[in-house]
Amino acid sequence: MENNNITLVTYFDIIWKNRLKIIGFALTIGILSVAISFFVPKRYKATAVVLSPSSNSGGLSGLGGLASLGIGNLLGENESIFKYMAILKSRGLREKVVKRFNLIEKYEVENIEEAVKKFNNYYTMEMGDEYQINISVIDKDQELVADMTNYIIRCLDTTNIELSVQKAYKDRKNIEERYFELIDSLNTVTEDLANYMMENDIINLEGQTSVGVETALRLRSQIFAIKTELKIMKQSLNPNNQLVKNKEIELQSMNVEYNNLINKNSGFIPAFSQVPQLGLNIKKYEYSILYLSKVLEFLGPQYEKYKLDESKNIPTLQILDWGIRPERKCSPKRAIIGILTTFVAGLLSVSFFIIKE
Repeated sequence: MENNNITLVTYFDIIWKNRLKIIGFALTIGILSVAISFFVPKRYKATAVVLSPSSNSGGLSGLGGLASLGIGNLLGENESIFKYMAILKSRGLREKVVKRFNLIEKYEVENIEEAVKKFNNYYTMEMGDEYQINISVIDKDQELVADMTNYIIRCLDTTNIELSVQKAYKDRKNIEERYFELIDSLNTVTEDLANYMMENDIINLEGQTSVGVETALRLRSQIFAIKTELKIMKQSLNPNNQLVKNKEIELQSMNVEYNNLINKNSGFIPAFSQVPQLGLNIKKYEYSILYLSKVLEFLGPQYEKYKLDESKNIPTLQILDWGIRPERKCSPKRAIIGILTTFVAGLLSVSFFIIKE
């Protein structure tokens, strides 16, 4: 027939004319494919679900305001999820499964390398929308497949504990030396402050200075009164009068006492000339103590947390679903195989007759 006369009706006529052959061929292929699928071994699938880990507020202390905004929590959870995924994808975990269930013999391969590669075809893990991890294993053994899945969960938990302990050990060692250095420094500065105050007869510099000021004011008023009295006496008495001489001696004694108060320590009253330097030195000690105390307030809980984490040996995973014995096979899907092969065979036979015409 001429190409320029081909229309959709032409195609339809060809298909209609050969409809019995097309249907017969498609059904035959479909039935054969279903029959062949009965010789394909059944495979079963077990799935376990691991939830996103709970946030650990102790690990977020370094994030400051991010934790209060919820950002720190998100970062901490995602970090753990990604660590779980890395462990599940690790070669070490897969080799443990191969050895535990003797998959070299089960898969009829020569070495562990080939067994791991073959196991990869039947082992999947994926992250869900809520950051849960779905772990699935497919195997011919309906009884064994759930055990394999749950063994992977236990290996994940064990490895996660080991890594957490190792990290806690390293973190503790990193801050341990500094932590004890701070404690020693704080003790040293505290002792230095105590010794300095003892050497200078300081109990409470502010209180002692107040007492000194009151004493100085009292002496000044007494000196002023004596000077006034002496001036009046000199005007009315002979300068060589014994009363005048006694008053002059008293004035001189008052002046000496006042000068000593200003320039020398007097009992527990510090010399006024030394008060600024004494206050400055004491403040330096107090600021050092305050700084070291603040740093210890931050490092102390961290250090104790790392020590606690280092000693942990408890399950770290939140398991929503353990793997259970599957009641239905996951493959081969005979209905899908039959439908697809019948459909494909029908398309091929239609194409064959159209091309033939």
